Amino acid sequence: MTTATRRAAATRYQHKLEKLFTNAPETKREAANLLIKRAAFLLATEDELQSLMQQEGPIGVYENGSQSGVCISAYLKSYTMANQQLLSTIKQLTVFLPADDSASQSALNKFFADHK
Repeated sequence: MTTATRRAAATRYQHKLEKLFTNAPETKREAANLLIKRAAFLLATEDELQSLMQQEGPIGVYENGSQSGVCISAYLKSYTMANQQLLSTIKQLTVFLPADDSASQSALNKFFADHK
């Protein structure tokens, strides 16, 4: 994935997420925008890492002098870390949605469920 492709994916995710927060109060929306940008970046990063793992697999080979073996690939480690950060960001984002706006809550849950 090129840098331009990654940025385009992040921008696409950002626009989709921003639409879910149009009913949020202005003060909450400003704070949520930081989390939205972070979530969009993490989603684009996960897409790239998934693609790399599909090509090269989740297992890596290492050589350390006369020793060699297999280990978890750096892509899988990075994916796991990005996924943990994304889950944390999602939890933080739900706080910024209006409590009485169940449609936005459902839309946010659907957005992330569709991304899996």
